[in-house]
Amino acid sequence: KREGEKLFPELANAWMRARGYTSVSTSTERDTITISGNKDGKSKRILIAKSSAKGGFEGMIQGRVEGVFSSRPIESGEADRLSAYGDMFGPQNEKVIGHDISFVYVNSSNPITNMNGETLGRILSGEITDWSEISDKKEGEITIKVENLGVDKNLGILAKILGEREMVETSKSLETPDDVLGAVARDSNAIGFSHKPSSFSGVKNIALNERNAGTFDPNDFNISTEAYPFTERLYLYIGSNNSAPELADFADFALS
Repeated sequence: KREGEKLFPELANAWMRARGYTSVSTSTERDTITISGNKDGKSKRILIAKSSAKGGFEGMIQGRVEGVFSSRPIESGEADRLSAYGDMFGPQNEKVIGHDISFVYVNSSNPITNMNGETLGRILSGEITDWSEISDKKEGEITIKVENLGVDKNLGILAKILGEREMVETSKSLETPDDVLGAVARDSNAIGFSHKPSSFSGVKNIALNERNAGTFDPNDFNISTEAYPFTERLYLYIGSNNSAPELADFADFALS
């Protein structure tokens, strides 16, 4: 749903204009976004349903949608059920159109500036409960604020950080990245996790590393090379068989 709010509708809108459509407009009704335009005397529209990746693949299996935007790779079982569309793991079907980034924040009064993935996993699971366990400059009971990731939460970055662990029950799930940022700004002992860089006073991003490797800030270079460990690919899945040619053209446009 997060990418569906702005990124994907803007891509669809830009594709229509690039292909010569006129009077291109975007409207939203509940969880459906419609991009409409006119060409050669005919009106056409693109419908984008804001859902989960799981819901998108199920819709494609049922023939209700022609393509799926996803912030996670397709699962083997989903690909098997979509075999009529071709090899969903192949380059004709699976397009990587960008990157999504997760950020870890602490209150600006917190002296910690970087952390490794193992330590973060132990905090999220409740194995580490006080800042004094990882810093000689900070103490206090750690509070955890995370963005609500919905039905796909067990397949994303948080799940990879946790591994076999479970998220501690005392963590607080909040609806939007701004909710997370605001909560961390108000709580000197908080750690926050969401998909938006800090734009609040009183909050700072911390650099992260994985398996005690080099520390990487979430800058453009480290994201584009996927060196920043909490980088996720954004996918567009289409069919190479039984697929609308305009959708394949849209995929090429998104990659251009």
